[in-house]
Order: sequence, then structure tokens, then C-alpha cells
Amino acid sequence: MQGALNTAVTRNAVLQTVARLLRSFPASAQVHGVFLMLEDWTIENGLLTPTMKLIRERISTRYDAQIEAIYQ
Repeated sequence: MQGALNTAVTRNAVLQTVARLLRSFPASAQVHGVFLMLEDWTIENGLLTPTMKLIRERISTRYDAQIEAIYQ
């Protein structure tokens, strides 16, 4: 199912929606690429702190390949 989320059509639809919502934001806040996933980021899987903050180092380690693919 993960692959079905990341078709060009789906990603473009999401990017268009996000662009519309961020229209009034500065260029530095615009989104130019996405990777869609169904996995929740939770305390239990180690991606959130107990106060619901992102643990960026763990996220970047776990999703390194996907992050790199966005910038290709």
C-alpha cells in the first residue's frame, strides 16, 4: 500500500493542496516535495517524545532514503 501512496499523481495532488493552503506564506515556508506514508509517529515507535515533540534525529535516521529521494 505504501507504494500506491507515492505515485506521481497522488504526490502532485497533495502538493497542489498544500500549495493552496500555504499560498500566503513566504517562499521559505513552501513545500516542494513529499513522501506519503501510513505509519504513525508515536511515542511507542520512538519518533515522538512524551510531550509529543518530534525526535528529528530518529526520524531522519529512519527515513533517510525517503528524505534523500525528495531532494533528488
